Amino acid sequence: VAYMAAIGAPLRGLPENARAPALLMLALPHHVETLQITPALGFLPDGALEYRGGLKGPTKPVLGAAWTMREALATLDWTPERKVPDTYKQTLFEHLRLDVQRQAGEPDSKASWIAFDDYFGNAYWNGKEMGRLAALALVAEDLNGGQASAVLESAQNQLRSILDVWLDGENADPLVYDVTYGGLCTIKGLYDHDADFGMGYYNDHHFHLGYFLYAAAVAAKLDAGFVPKYRNQLFALFYDIANPGVGSSLFEAGIDRTAFPRARHKDFYDGHSWASGIFFMGQGKAQESSSEAINAYYGAYLLALALGDVELVDWSRILLAMEVRAAKTYYHMPAHNPIYPKNFAHNKMVGVLGALSTGTTTWFGPSPLFSHGIQILPVTPATELYLHPREFIAEDIRFMDHVLVEAEANAENPGDLDSWRAFIECERAVLDKQTAWQNLLTLGAVDQGTTKTALLYWIATRPTHDLDDDPLQGI
Repeated sequence: VAYMAAIGAPLRGLPENARAPALLMLALPHHVETLQITPALGFLPDGALEYRGGLKGPTKPVLGAAWTMREALATLDWTPERKVPDTYKQTLFEHLRLDVQRQAGEPDSKASWIAFDDYFGNAYWNGKEMGRLAALALVAEDLNGGQASAVLESAQNQLRSILDVWLDGENADPLVYDVTYGGLCTIKGLYDHDADFGMGYYNDHHFHLGYFLYAAAVAAKLDAGFVPKYRNQLFALFYDIANPGVGSSLFEAGIDRTAFPRARHKDFYDGHSWASGIFFMGQGKAQESSSEAINAYYGAYLLALALGDVELVDWSRILLAMEVRAAKTYYHMPAHNPIYPKNFAHNKMVGVLGALSTGTTTWFGPSPLFSHGIQILPVTPATELYLHPREFIAEDIRFMDHVLVEAEANAENPGDLDSWRAFIECERAVLDKQTAWQNLLTLGAVDQGTTKTALLYWIATRPTHDLDDDPLQGI
């Protein structure tokens, strides 16, 4: 209330009983960009109250009982809006054929081995494999050639051989409903909190099931009979990580929304998701991969699109927009950013974002290659929402080129870096797709959750920029 007089015009015309008491809150940097100023809501003048919002930078004090934030919602499609130029198509198809084909004489149904494997049989590795096959199917459909149709059929068959086993509950470690916390968990995860990347303790659910949603969306797009057969399972997967909590779906299923929490991982104040479930962590909740969180809500969006459910489409777009904005604000560290100190921000990307601690290392190693790769994978049409703006990408590529030179000089086998370097080449394509294309062709193995085809496809569909307008110049 003491600050009421300082707020200025926005509240001055309100009746006395509408002005007091006023709720004083602190807006984080990502709030300030979207908060809508109204007669009942406004910022205090600069300097009236200065407070740092923990690890998230300087805050701005806000007076008003209700906040309205406006996000521009992206309209994405299954594939990038730009088509593959003819000059790239033959090379792309050759990689597509190699990435889809199985060993000689082995049927497509053999792809389901991963659903029964002792090590790879968990939801995360299966999800990534299904995401890999789904992406290949979309590339084959987009190329739309005579030979590509046979490749599309094979990719689709392999995808369904895994996905259907999970949806039927016939895999070795099936999903079951946990009545305690209201969610889908693997049986191994419920009995052992260290199993399946902590899935039984709700760790990384949006990472795991985000791949499922993406794969299921592609399956629904390609087969009109898929949704009627698995409607309840699809809604259960969706509600586990992206439940809107209220309202009604255009296509009701026999799944009770109240059986799942609202947007399980999303923090509506911080803007991004937390990945760490119900595990106790001394430094608070944390999330490593911002890009896998983005993929989760992109997968939800695509499934809602395949279902034709307008309400769920827009809800998923909101979750996606919030995650993208928070990722660009708190995971990306451009020059002169106000959030992180200079000696930290020179790393350009955060490795793990925590509530009380943030670092540039990852759970699996300290290399900047890891921290950057884990903030880029998987590469989909949603990737271009956060590998942006070009000015930051230029700064980051300049930094990563130095990292790559040093890493290759110190590596016993430089080829071991290829799976991570591939994601840096996808980032480079935002600036110079021809160089990125040539560089990626020279690399060996890529991450097991993607293929050279999918990465080359993304590079080929980047816009071509005038190199005279190169944002790398002058940095």
